[in-house]
Amino acid sequence: MVPAEEAYGKINPKAVQEVDRSLIPKDIPLTVGTLLETTDPAGHTFPAKVTEIKEKTVMLDLNHPLAGKELTFDVKIVDIK
Repeated sequence: MVPAEEAYGKINPKAVQEVDRSLIPKDIPLTVGTLLETTDPAGHTFPAKVTEIKEKTVMLDLNHPLAGKELTFDVKIVDIK
């Protein structure tokens, strides 16, 4: 087991951002839970999850999808050399 703090970190409430709806292409159907790909000024891409849709803005959660989650791995060793 890997605690959230040692994996993808805790959920950062500051990573939830309200953006103008006009910044999202009109051909993308928006529903709560939709994952969008965003790009920062340095050109790095990362996922953003739609958490709320308002009349003129959209709330995006920019936290990593596994942030705040404890990781558990189930492995099977098949060979040792």
